[in-house]
Parts: sequence; C-alpha cells; structure tokens
Amino acid sequence: MGLGNNEVTIARKGGYWNPTFLQTLVTKNNTSIAVVYESWFPAELTANWKKVGTWNVSYSFMLGDTKVSFYAINPKDVEPLRQHLSEFNAGLPADIQVQVF
Repeated sequence: MGLGNNEVTIARKGGYWNPTFLQTLVTKNNTSIAVVYESWFPAELTANWKKVGTWNVSYSFMLGDTKVSFYAINPKDVEPLRQHLSEFNAGLPADIQVQVF
C-alpha cells in the first residue's frame, strides 16, 4: 500500500504515518499523481492535494473499494491529469461512473 515500497507500512507501524510524512515521501519520490481509495485513509492525508476525478465501480471483487479517486500532488499537474483522465475514461466499461472535476 503506497508507492510500491515498504515505507508506508513501516510508517504506519511506527506511528508516524501523517500528512507531513506522506508529503515528504511523495516529494522524495517525485510523485505527480496519487490514486487513492479514500476509505483507506484519513482525509487530512490528502488535504494538500487536488482531487481531479473519481471512478465509482459497482463491484469491488478485484479492488480495495468501489470508489477510486485521482489526485494531483502539485497544482501544475491538475490540468494534465484532468486531460489524461478525460481521454482514458472514454475507454472504460459503461458501468463505471466517472467524474472529472
């Protein structure tokens, strides 16, 4: 859970999983976007990011939740993410409810 490494797990177990740690982690890893199951995280962890879109899926047998949210970490990445989501969404199955903000 998180950037394909163990830093998030170690931070959670170590009790220092917080917005400051997360922002440091995404900055260190030069992360542009975050794809998040909001039900897995407290809202304050993503408060500094801009939510650009969501997918609502009527089934979750292969997902962690039925709602997937897409965030731009840096304000300069909002428009490119919005454009890429809009382009990609056209190819999604019809039963996925898409919102692009």
